[in-house]
Amino acid sequence: MSYATITIGNLLEDVNRRFFLPAIQRPYVWSADQVSMLIDSLMKGYPISSCMFWDVDEGQKREVAVYNFIEHWKPGMQNSLASADGRDVTLVLDGQQRMTSLLIALRGTFSEKIKHKRRNSLDAWEEKTLYLDLLKDPVEEEEEQGADLGISYGLHFHVHKPRNDIRHHWFRLGEILNVQTEEQLGTLIEDAQSALHRGVTAHEHTLVATTLRRLHEVVWIEEVINFYTETGSSVDRVLDIFVRANDGGTKLSKSDLLMSMITSKWQNGSARDQVFGFVEHVNKGLGTPNKITKDFVLKACLVLCGFDVKYNVSNFTMQAIEEIEQNWPAIKDAVERSFRFLNGIGISSDNLTSLNAVLPVAWFLYHAPGVTLRGTSEFDHLNARRIQRWLINSLLMGVFAGTSDRTIATARATLKEASRTSRDFPEKALYHSLALGGRMTQLDARAVDDLLELG
Repeated sequence: MSYATITIGNLLEDVNRRFFLPAIQRPYVWSADQVSMLIDSLMKGYPISSCMFWDVDEGQKREVAVYNFIEHWKPGMQNSLASADGRDVTLVLDGQQRMTSLLIALRGTFSEKIKHKRRNSLDAWEEKTLYLDLLKDPVEEEEEQGADLGISYGLHFHVHKPRNDIRHHWFRLGEILNVQTEEQLGTLIEDAQSALHRGVTAHEHTLVATTLRRLHEVVWIEEVINFYTETGSSVDRVLDIFVRANDGGTKLSKSDLLMSMITSKWQNGSARDQVFGFVEHVNKGLGTPNKITKDFVLKACLVLCGFDVKYNVSNFTMQAIEEIEQNWPAIKDAVERSFRFLNGIGISSDNLTSLNAVLPVAWFLYHAPGVTLRGTSEFDHLNARRIQRWLINSLLMGVFAGTSDRTIATARATLKEASRTSRDFPEKALYHSLALGGRMTQLDARAVDDLLELG
């Protein structure tokens, strides 16, 4: 694993031109004080954490959604969708908050609420730009602060450029992006010194030059951004890297990241709201408590729609998500009917030891629209008994314990084959096919003896 470095100036030149965000990123959450603290740390020569990038190849461009970094931040703002067409695309897996903060500090604005204004009022928020007080001596500030160091440089966000006087001379931080060469820096220093208040001391004239030179070094000379670039094409590897890189804060689950990616490709409404709402409905809205998860619902989407059952990012392609969205009402209906049936025979969150064991039942009901298994017809009565026997056998024998992808795929193949000639639930065929796959599927006398010996 090799790392590289780049200057802040060169990095920002490519933000929203080559550097973009993937759909799995969280929203921007830093405060204005944190932005100022980041610049102050860089001015002091403190190191900041490394970034992690992913060079996206042409094949992946069609599958991943890319988003712009926020340049002018306002409360509740979401990253806007960008186009990857005709561009080299590098996605930022780790470093979003720092890079967005640098962008806001040097090229953008940060909106803050005006005191005593209501949050929902149109005029409650002010766009502020970061300024640097060139007459603020960081050495003196650090001596006054003692051991409890804070921001030493005169960094403040303002709506308008403050008035200069004998104690303050304000410089808009972003202007340093226009000053790349030594010659341009010399001109900037001369202009700043000539504009100082006539009462400013010789030491303060020197301080202005020193502060501007330091800012120029941080932005254009020192390669303070340290980064690693992943070049592999495996989305699942990249997802694993992202989870581990972001594990220091709030724990991210695979389903959270998948939901972000799926939502970015969902055409109507929010996939996140749809799935979360359905999970809540099944768990608390059926009269009996259940405990399904986002992961279970997403895996059910793969199983019922006929895709590879492995819970990998690579299986949620644009085509797969489009088909899942089209069939989402039928998927929800089949899963809900499955749990209404389970609850009716006494199976709930207290005793359902494997959610995956429900997937074959859901597949059967998905391909039998309107069947509830709770009616009085002979079909409902016989198939309800078959499913109840098969499910209880499977739960007692732990058929879906451990790595059960192959078991799920085998069960689905068996159900599909049986559906060619019959509408009935293929209880015996499932026992047989799963036993061939190495799973003890039926509770017999020997299995009872084994169970009775368990501690």
